[in-house]
Amino acid sequence: MTGPIAKVVVEIAVGREFDYRVPDPLRAAVHVGSRVRVPFGHRNVLGHVVGFAEKSDARHLKEIADVIGAKPLLDPTLIELARWMARYYCCPVETAMRCVLPEVVRRGEASFKQHLHVQLKPVGDIEPALGARAAKQRQVVEILKANPSGMFLAELVRKAGVTAAVVETLKRKGIVEVAYRTSERDPFGDEVFVPSEALPLSAAQRNALDLVRKSIATLDPPVVLLHGVTGSGKTEVYLQAIEHVLDLGKGVIVLVPEIALTPQTVERFKSRFNPKRYGTQVAVLHSHLSSGERHDEWHKIHNGRARIVIGARSAVFAPVNPLGLIVVDEEHETSYKQEDAPRYNARDVAVVRRASPTPESPGMLERHYAPRTPLRLLEGAVPGRTKRLGCLAFRSAPAGDFAAVEILSPSGDLREAAANLFAALRRLDAAGAELIVAEPVPETGLGVAIMDRLRRAAERPA
Repeated sequence: MTGPIAKVVVEIAVGREFDYRVPDPLRAAVHVGSRVRVPFGHRNVLGHVVGFAEKSDARHLKEIADVIGAKPLLDPTLIELARWMARYYCCPVETAMRCVLPEVVRRGEASFKQHLHVQLKPVGDIEPALGARAAKQRQVVEILKANPSGMFLAELVRKAGVTAAVVETLKRKGIVEVAYRTSERDPFGDEVFVPSEALPLSAAQRNALDLVRKSIATLDPPVVLLHGVTGSGKTEVYLQAIEHVLDLGKGVIVLVPEIALTPQTVERFKSRFNPKRYGTQVAVLHSHLSSGERHDEWHKIHNGRARIVIGARSAVFAPVNPLGLIVVDEEHETSYKQEDAPRYNARDVAVVRRASPTPESPGMLERHYAPRTPLRLLEGAVPGRTKRLGCLAFRSAPAGDFAAVEILSPSGDLREAAANLFAALRRLDAAGAELIVAEPVPETGLGVAIMDRLRRAAERPA
């Protein structure tokens, strides 16, 4: 059969895509990523359009029954990411698609809440309409004058200490207008965040930030690892990297372990990235949100009103578009690994999503971790610290506070580096140096062994 044919993945784990004919009345509404209702057997099921074809080998195609929602829920890059997950983690593509979309969004179990909203009308002098004895009405008017965009009725009557009848009287007098508006369920909506400013960077932090900015612009390197002890300034580096991405008009996903997703963590981001200054909101996604909160936060991202997303493992699938940066904080944490199918590692999915917009094969992930540059041993000082710092870098030596002490391996060979490592560590230990490891580290057996040796040396009591 020829004509407009949609490739649909239904929410039944059968491991394949099905062809459906697009009826003429729905042609303008069906796009890649659209959520649709299709006949499957003797019932209708939900599915997602993942592509189109000009013809199909099937003779008698069924038609798409309905399109749900005016805007597609998935963009092509997330669909390709789901296909890569299906290949890499050996699971049906439907299972991977269920990870990409939260269940509350996929099944349409929740919707936006509508509440009465009150706003002053531009009527000029309202004193004659109020009268001399309308103290409560005047109080409501003064509150609305201080809130030009209006307030929801429940909040207004609570703040003014009046009943809804007072607002109804103002409506009859033509002073206010009352209409239903969407009320977002923001888990942090009642909190006030004090704006904060960026901190000055040390030379080492500036070099790290320059490398991250280069990666954002060119994907060379596609992955940057910041490895340092607590208090070494890693967080400030990626906070300023996020600011750079926002200036480019792109969005950011910040993954943190579930146990670290505390109100203090959220406060740090919401204080730094004030909506009035940056023109964007900060969305939070984690397992402790209610269905309504998760629904509203996801759509806040999908509609482009929130370009910064903070969340646990599943936030790696947030519909940020265009995406400029993914930060995986404490990337070694085991909580980034999903225990149920598909058993994905959010760190690896983040690498594939950011570093390769169109994942071509399961093997591409390993190539992003491959070492490409010489190894250098560095030492220097960071402002505010009394100890010298020893740093093993797998890229070019930073300038400024850090100076190269010894090249462990000019060719980048790990075995040669390992042979020279222990003598260098002994010299640093004897000098009372504190060890920091920074930049991409090879994910090989010997590379892991070197990292383990450095960590144990760094954790040794002074």
